[in-house]
Amino acid sequence: MVIDTTSKCNMERDMMAFLDITLDELYQYIDFAAKKAQEETLAFQTDIFYSELNTIISDLQPVKTIDEIMCFHLSRRLNSQPDDLKIYDLKQLLLSDNELVRFLKKYSVEFQEQNNHLTLYYQDRMVPLDNTMNSDVCYLRSRFGYNPGRQDYCFNGFAMRDLLMRNYYARELYDGPEFLVKLAHYLKNGTIMKKYKEVSTYYCYTLRMPISKVILDGHDEFNNENKWLYLVDQICYRLCMYTEGDDTTLHDDDNPIILTSDNTTLPEKYKISREVITLDMLS
Repeated sequence: MVIDTTSKCNMERDMMAFLDITLDELYQYIDFAAKKAQEETLAFQTDIFYSELNTIISDLQPVKTIDEIMCFHLSRRLNSQPDDLKIYDLKQLLLSDNELVRFLKKYSVEFQEQNNHLTLYYQDRMVPLDNTMNSDVCYLRSRFGYNPGRQDYCFNGFAMRDLLMRNYYARELYDGPEFLVKLAHYLKNGTIMKKYKEVSTYYCYTLRMPISKVILDGHDEFNNENKWLYLVDQICYRLCMYTEGDDTTLHDDDNPIILTSDNTTLPEKYKISREVITLDMLS
């Protein structure tokens, strides 16, 4: 089973099906946990909220198993790229033959693998990434694998779509991939991003992935049961927020981030759909 997180109504529907309860019962349980979370202090204690929910879920003993998870991947892609959705981690992407690599070569940017990390070449010269006082360098060193045991090549996405267009990161990625923005800035070559934006389109890809294949950011140690329980907690918290006030004031800063392990290629069969994101859609 998967909980459809594309909208509030879909989350309600699938939570009712998962727990085999009515809509009124769902919100009674959420309200009970929310009141418990504020008994001792005016501040909302999320750890108490989740603990109360987990006790309720355990008591309900759901029969269905959540074995898949929705994932929403934001990506500005070159229009010349085929829509096969084969999503590679950054290392595989920059070392293989593809449209992005060919685009970068037009601006004299190339990559090689050396000493287990990506080495950047610009205008046929190796670009050192030694000045860790520079914020661009710190970011690029992380993304290019300079920090052993803390490489950051991985794919990422979000667990909920309902408010995703209000996420600050969705707006940041409108101009292009974060690594590319940082790279162009560091190389002092504004033409790279200008041209990339002209020949690309910003998308939200909807994927449905086996829960065993995903990593929840900040919770690498979670097993499959921990993952689905965490996701259910987050969905209930989101539904609780909908009851607190005007929908137009809600934000998306608490959206769980989904990762995959490095050296992972996501097959096309995980894709459900893709939609074009326009600037008007972003708040």
